Amino acid sequence: MIIGAKKTGNLLPINSATWIGILTFAILIGFVALVLSSHGWNPQAFILKTPEDLPDGQTWGVGYDGRFAYAISAHPWGSVEDLDQPGFRYQRIVYPLLVKLLSFGNIGFIPWVMIGVNIIASLIVSASLATLISYRRLSSSWLSLVFILSIGFLLSIRMDLNEPLAYAFGLSGWVAYEKKRSYLAYILFALSGLTKEVGLLFPAAFALWEFIRKRYRHGLALIFSGILPYLLWYLALFVIFGTSSEQIEKSRLSLFPLSGLRFIEDPVSIIILFLWVILPALLAGLLAIIDFIRISPAAENDKALFFLLSQVALISVLPTPTWEDPLAILRFGMGLIAAILIWLPGRHPKLLPFFAGLWLPSGALLFVVPGMVF
Repeated sequence: MIIGAKKTGNLLPINSATWIGILTFAILIGFVALVLSSHGWNPQAFILKTPEDLPDGQTWGVGYDGRFAYAISAHPWGSVEDLDQPGFRYQRIVYPLLVKLLSFGNIGFIPWVMIGVNIIASLIVSASLATLISYRRLSSSWLSLVFILSIGFLLSIRMDLNEPLAYAFGLSGWVAYEKKRSYLAYILFALSGLTKEVGLLFPAAFALWEFIRKRYRHGLALIFSGILPYLLWYLALFVIFGTSSEQIEKSRLSLFPLSGLRFIEDPVSIIILFLWVILPALLAGLLAIIDFIRISPAAENDKALFFLLSQVALISVLPTPTWEDPLAILRFGMGLIAAILIWLPGRHPKLLPFFAGLWLPSGALLFVVPGMVF
């Protein structure tokens, strides 16, 4: 039985879905237009390449990960010299290849297409998230806008990153799985993992849920379809490029929860990460563990519980070098936000105002960082 909503053929009334889509589109078009107008209407501003005349001491805000997606899009099989770790960057292959396809071989189109793909992906994210939330509590579908306005998501749009497309595939795959369209869900989960590694948590969490329900065939299907393609691609890249000590270090999970915090020296970054990632992870993680103990984990609507626990676990064991980049932690926190927004309406609706109020204003921080918007 679904909590908080009647199970119907259409999970979200068309009027709600339409308004959420319109608002998402308007918000992101406005955001993109502000950035473009402040940077000479040059779409290259979203790529954040490292300029040759980089001023001494200026290390933040240039040379971020979007430049690697751009390099692969521009030269899919000949961009190695533009990548810091080719074997690692090529793992996230779907976004740059899709951009390459949609730009019809014209390199000049690529910066515009990168922006366009992420805006369209954002519409899919908001619609899918609203659907999943409404499946548990119809009146709370507006919470998908909290995700769109969060600092991690706006950063992903601002920096031409892989996350919007990865979550578009992952969340729409979840919707397909809810609707018993398993084969479509398997394909979308596989694409999510090949877009960004965070997408692997969708099939992993759902497979564990299926195993606990003793539906072993379904669990194995999720692993083989959603995770195996990534592993095979990873193996192919290892054969082609090998690996490096830096890549191994960045992939080694921490044995001690949140141990990477010691690498952050800036007190402002510590406060930001505590408010928008660590505190929500600790509170939601504790409540989720209590729910897991008190409520049957095999319940139909507890896929959200397993997905939440997987996100809390990920934040806890992130490789310690990852914490050296606070922006990376905010990006990893996006999955946590999605998980909490889907889980809360069905289990702890009274906490919705607290978490929504915590994350909703976070994106405003970008507007005060020089060069991010103005």
